[in-house]
Amino acid sequence: MRNLSPLFSRNEQGFLGNLNLSDAQKALIQEAKVKIRDHLRSGITRIIKAEQNIDLSPRFLSQGSSVYKTRNQPCINPPQQIDHDLGCYLPLSFHEETGHPSIAANIFFSVVDLLLEEIVQAENWQGFKSKDTCSRVIVNEQIHIDIPLYSIPDKEFGLIKESAAKKNFSMDSMSMESISEDEWEIIKNKVLLAHREEDWIPSDPRKLNQYFKYIFENKGEQLRRVCRYLKAWRDYKWQQGGGPSSIYLMILADSIFQSAIDRRDDLALLNVLENIPNRITNPIKNPTDDSETIRINEDDKDSLRVYAIDFARDLKKAIKEADISSRISCELIRKHVGTRFPIDDTLQFIPREKVLSNPVEKDRSNREPENRGRAG
Repeated sequence: MRNLSPLFSRNEQGFLGNLNLSDAQKALIQEAKVKIRDHLRSGITRIIKAEQNIDLSPRFLSQGSSVYKTRNQPCINPPQQIDHDLGCYLPLSFHEETGHPSIAANIFFSVVDLLLEEIVQAENWQGFKSKDTCSRVIVNEQIHIDIPLYSIPDKEFGLIKESAAKKNFSMDSMSMESISEDEWEIIKNKVLLAHREEDWIPSDPRKLNQYFKYIFENKGEQLRRVCRYLKAWRDYKWQQGGGPSSIYLMILADSIFQSAIDRRDDLALLNVLENIPNRITNPIKNPTDDSETIRINEDDKDSLRVYAIDFARDLKKAIKEADISSRISCELIRKHVGTRFPIDDTLQFIPREKVLSNPVEKDRSNREPENRGRAG
């Protein structure tokens, strides 16, 4: 067998390292997020008070891949971009005080859109775009920040504010990573997402945040890495957009994943790829709400099946065939994920019987502790 795992998992000169955001990109996202949050916080309070005579102050929570720690560099930029999701929350009474839920949704969107267009112009960012379930700030060619709008019950809204105050920090600057287990439990129900066409729809991003937090803590960092490899594969195969959503791929991976011997990411990824075709014959359910199916269109599902079969075949060949060179084994993987996967001409092929009698040495550069603690 040929051990390709270090080429996947190394943070330097490895596939994972090539997927990581640069320090400059992280800093720019953080700077833009803070500016957006501060501008919306003061602007929403001021405008809603002037136009509706309602006193309120929004709260902000980050969500999505930045919280799951599965965010990757875009494969093809443009059109692909780095995404950050920053949820903006108002108390549920905003519905009642404006007289009608649809009016509340429209007001919320109109105010937020106006303020975001202001800051885009002031900061000389690239642009603004309205979407059905969010407002998007395009910071530059590489980065955009989506701001979905939510409402939560007033009592729970207040309890979160009180809990944050006890810890001497402001909820306005708090991200999902900062919230304790007790604070997660404060909001029990009725989280609503503003929709431009459907007014308000039930949608609670915290549930999936909790779910992924739990599985990565309990199944380990290898699953998180496999999810990132799958997302990078998706981005390479669907370069102009489309394809299965990141949530679809991550839930799919979790339903299949088995920790590989010697923590080998190549074998763990191979196992997931080999099982995708059979697994996707059945709907992929939201693990936090069995009544919800994570959507994928039939064309993308058919393509996913074919792509998985092809990638599994070549990855298996790269790992297990002795009559190909180290370079060719790397090129086989590059067919499916692109040139971000490195070339190594020095990988040795170890016969199966020798592997069984002398297990392959683990890659110490990414070794997890024997007693794994909390993820991240």
